Amino acid sequence: MISRTMPPETGLLFPVTRRIPLRFLAGCHIVQTPLQRMTGTCLFFLYSSGCTTLVPGMRKADAECLSAKLTHGGKLL
Repeated sequence: MISRTMPPETGLLFPVTRRIPLRFLAGCHIVQTPLQRMTGTCLFFLYSSGCTTLVPGMRKADAECLSAKLTHGGKLL
């Protein structure tokens, strides 16, 4: 079964899960500061209709893989 939602989780003390339907996903963006380049992490932004979701502290390799799967070669799924 193929999942039609993207569930990013946030929060340390009170975990929060947001489900973003893939059909409403408008784009994604990877941002790295110099300190994050040293640690191999990044900020991953997901843009959808009505909200922007930030996934902080994601590994750069994981973010690139997820971005490639979501955009499918520059074309959004």
